[in-house]
Amino acid sequence: MKKIIICIFCILCLCGCSNNKQNTNNEENIEEAITENLKQIGEVSDTTSSNPYDYTNNEYYKNIIKLGKKAVPVLEEMYKDNKLSGVYAYISALAVQDLTGCNIYEEYDLDWSTAEEFYTLWKDYNCGLKN
Repeated sequence: MKKIIICIFCILCLCGCSNNKQNTNNEENIEEAITENLKQIGEVSDTTSSNPYDYTNNEYYKNIIKLGKKAVPVLEEMYKDNKLSGVYAYISALAVQDLTGCNIYEEYDLDWSTAEEFYTLWKDYNCGLKN
């Protein structure tokens, strides 16, 4: 009986470890997908445009949105880790807003013009993921 309990405990521990590794791989896959789609956005967009919304009118931005809400913490972390800058940081802010349905301007009457302003307001107003 003692051996059976030990075996069950070991199996549960191994399952827990593999699930944690799977989540890490999933986040890495999401980050890779985001990075690749952002790269493609840069290639298909008119880089002389100063309107960031011009960068969201393509299939690659839609691919980021199709990743769903699980992409939000990855985008936040990528921004926090300085993996996104310039127009790509701004695009990430737009994607977070689109993915969560939390439009800071509409909900709180707060305007933002840079990714830094967005992520600060996002954190300060605890917009987070809405169900």
